[in-house]
Amino acid sequence: MGNLTLFAALSLIMGILSGYSQYLNVFMVIALLPILLATGCHLIKNKNRCVFALFLLSFFVFGYFATLNDAANPLENHYGKEASVSGIIKTINRYDDSREYMSVVIESEIRIEDIGFNENLLVYIKRNKDISPGMSITGIGQLSKPNRATNFLEFDYRNYLNSQGIRAIFFMDEGFEVDQKIRFNYKIQNSFQQYITSVLDNNLNIEESNLLKGILLGDRTYIDEEILSNIRKLGVAHILAISGLHIGIIILSLNSILRALRLKRSVRIAISLLISWVYGYLIGFPASVSRALIMTSVISIGYLSHRRYNPLNSMIVTMMAMLIFKPLWLFDIGFQLSFAAVASIITYLKFVDIYSLHRFSTGLVLLIIIQLFTLPISIYYFNYFPLLSLMANMIFIPIVSYILSITILALGINLIIPWIASVLLLPVNFGLMLIVWLSESLMMFPINGFDVPSPTISEITLYYMLLCFVIFLALNRNEKYRFKKLYLVMASTVIIYIGIFLLIPTIFNNHLRISFIDTGQGLSSLIQYKNINFMVDAGGEISGEYQKTDYIFPEYLIKRGIRKLDTIFLSHYHRDHYSGINKISEYIDLKSFTSGYHNDELLSDLGQTKRYQINAGDELIIDEDLKLDVLWPRKGYIAEDENQNSLVMMLRYRDFRILFTGDINQDVEGIIKDDLRHADIVVVPHHGSNTSSGKEFIDGTSPKYGIISYGDNNYGLPSEEVIKRYEESDVNLLSTYEQGEIIINVYRNSSYNILVFHEKPDYNFFLFFILSGFFVFFTCQVTVLKRSTAYYEIQEYHGIDW
Repeated sequence: MGNLTLFAALSLIMGILSGYSQYLNVFMVIALLPILLATGCHLIKNKNRCVFALFLLSFFVFGYFATLNDAANPLENHYGKEASVSGIIKTINRYDDSREYMSVVIESEIRIEDIGFNENLLVYIKRNKDISPGMSITGIGQLSKPNRATNFLEFDYRNYLNSQGIRAIFFMDEGFEVDQKIRFNYKIQNSFQQYITSVLDNNLNIEESNLLKGILLGDRTYIDEEILSNIRKLGVAHILAISGLHIGIIILSLNSILRALRLKRSVRIAISLLISWVYGYLIGFPASVSRALIMTSVISIGYLSHRRYNPLNSMIVTMMAMLIFKPLWLFDIGFQLSFAAVASIITYLKFVDIYSLHRFSTGLVLLIIIQLFTLPISIYYFNYFPLLSLMANMIFIPIVSYILSITILALGINLIIPWIASVLLLPVNFGLMLIVWLSESLMMFPINGFDVPSPTISEITLYYMLLCFVIFLALNRNEKYRFKKLYLVMASTVIIYIGIFLLIPTIFNNHLRISFIDTGQGLSSLIQYKNINFMVDAGGEISGEYQKTDYIFPEYLIKRGIRKLDTIFLSHYHRDHYSGINKISEYIDLKSFTSGYHNDELLSDLGQTKRYQINAGDELIIDEDLKLDVLWPRKGYIAEDENQNSLVMMLRYRDFRILFTGDINQDVEGIIKDDLRHADIVVVPHHGSNTSSGKEFIDGTSPKYGIISYGDNNYGLPSEEVIKRYEESDVNLLSTYEQGEIIINVYRNSSYNILVFHEKPDYNFFLFFILSGFFVFFTCQVTVLKRSTAYYEIQEYHGIDW
């Protein structure tokens, strides 16, 4: 049954992924073949089970269409329009009181031009009225589309909100109305949270009270930013999230209390589960709590029904139930980490079953296995490897377990005898102080972690293939000769994968890579060649105090493994070209700064960073194959119009040429016309303004492609007239506004290809499933061969002492 459940889960995931990408074609069909082959092996033995093949297909189809339905947004065509909204406040996002606005999530009825919708909205309102969850709010305002990722490896805020069931952002005008009457169910939840807040505030120090409220209520905004940052960097942030760890501690604590009352085991289980589900309801059922409760309930129901318990089946069934309910949870980091951790615990249980481990070493082995299973996911999203994580977990988890156990007891006793609860919370206060002190002390180590780039899909795949292979060998050490051919096939698959997707690209990774980063209305580009990294401009959209580059840099560079920039070439001193430089210099080792003339007042935060000036006629030899010719400005030339001071540079890689133009106008184009040469690609001057890109300039460079970097703006950029000029000259135009990040890979034979974010056919995405599918196929054959063997199947486990 375990394998059939696994096949069904894989089919469901395949359907979700294909529905999410809307890229169902030959690649997905090929990726499905291994699962179909493995299923066929089962059907050979018993043709009556052909119905199961249809069963698998139904999961795939369900996943595909459920995802399309979940991702569909009925408000898509109404962004930017005025709307009237009325609804119930579900949650309030706490911010610093100094902020003028606050945000709430409401379950609302929306009216737009006499059309009605019922959707969840993230609403921004003025902080001028007292509100609580459960109150009704009514007002008018404007619907806004949440920002989506437009660069590779970038966090997608729109997808995140979509996975939370939130379809749009709504900016409500000041004259909104609030009905102070609170719905009954919210009144219960508010009372519970107020009770916890009151008890903790009255018995603990302020800092420690806020820390424990954050843990118990799942709201990290209570927690001091410095403490939160330290705990994250130590790799123990999971102790602050309401997760399976906390639910397990709560259930075991309740079970211990109920055992003292000499209740039957079945009664203890039922009461513990009931209280846990009530607790989940009172804090609003965060996704992590829902996962933990469903998993625990599946295990417990199996135990109460006296059915043989298979933890792998329980995990798969729980995962499928959650994905059927909310397919987009598959892309949630909490979902991925939760099930990676559960899979690691299942593996640990099998190790304990086979190997005789010392009592102390069992905890250490568990932490190591959890780290191994969750490491690629954590690195992919957070780009940080905490060196002290193992030690910190061994210290913090027992302390948190002790704190939660006593707190649960104290919160119950406080209802009857408050002074006893106050006494019980004294050691809790000490334990919380210890957590704060330890987090600060451990962060004082000279090296407590380091930044790492996001691994590719190929690298993550290889990691898990190797991990599964090693675990398979470890759990079947007495069977290796019996399955020698199988080992040979599995090992060959891993070796081929390493060769094709890792070693060959690494050996030949000496090509030029130019990335035009989408930073909104501005220009930022990154050039990577061998171990050389530099940028041409680092600016973006600016609106009041908002600078888009603050949200893109330095994460963009860190995710690509760039900790050092040799230089940043600044075309000219307009903020949409330099707004991100100071932010970059805070986190990245910026070796130098290069421009056509110096204006140190605008970049005072660069401190002692070396400054270089380049001018027309200069040639920078970066490498024997890579050179940079400066065409403008002339030495000593400084115009009143800052755009005319823009650096114009031709980057040459063997026979390939790309022209960087800044914001020059047609006057400068006329001056440098005799120095212009053919360029394969031209960065369209001044974001496509009609003051630039004259016919003579376009003919002089005769590019095949033109890159326009721009965002939403009121300047009329790019000009329709300019676009028409390029099109008449047969120049293919690409823009960061329409295509997102644009990457140009130039190879040693001077050929190149262009990859754009919004049109990427992510072949690695599908190759991952092709190879993983074959890996699953061969593993499943082991199960077919070993049906009578106890080594491979995870057997009944009674490790939870109820």
